[in-house]
Amino acid sequence: SCMATRKKQSGKPKARRSHDRLFKEFLRRFLPQFLHLFFPEQAARLNFSTLRFMDKELVINFPKQALRISDLVAEVQTWQGETETILVHVEVEGRDKRTLPQRMSEYYVLLRVSYGKAVLPIAFVLLANAGGVSWQSYTEELFGETLLSFRYGQVGIRDLSAATYLAKQDPVAATLALLMKTDRQSR
Repeated sequence: SCMATRKKQSGKPKARRSHDRLFKEFLRRFLPQFLHLFFPEQAARLNFSTLRFMDKELVINFPKQALRISDLVAEVQTWQGETETILVHVEVEGRDKRTLPQRMSEYYVLLRVSYGKAVLPIAFVLLANAGGVSWQSYTEELFGETLLSFRYGQVGIRDLSAATYLAKQDPVAATLALLMKTDRQSR
């Protein structure tokens, strides 16, 4: 999915737009289960009874481009410590994972500045060789100094074992297992 689009909209094929929309709708309906499956420690700290999706996409106009964040963004309160409302941002990526780390850091900053709330950033990568479930890093350096160090959760769905998730006997895990590798593909 392309969350950042320039003013001149690139003609995304209709099939890809509908594909993106299906995953976004799936995540909208099953975000708590998705987070419990792949990021259980973080999910355990969230009070999903307070979950509220941000319906409007965030558009920020810069002099030479408009940046649009249209993937899944939701507000949810935390359980532990002093209750606070945070944002959960899930970026569905099915096209260009090379630029994903930088884009995730940019979206994080834009959401953090725009809403003044902590953000839990997650990338849901539909492409192969994305490494399963992991925490990814993005850094920027200048003159040998690290100026920016950013981390985000990532689910590389095609690299996960379908058998492992089918064994969980969870309907959301079973549905997502359709995208995962089978034992035959692992050999």
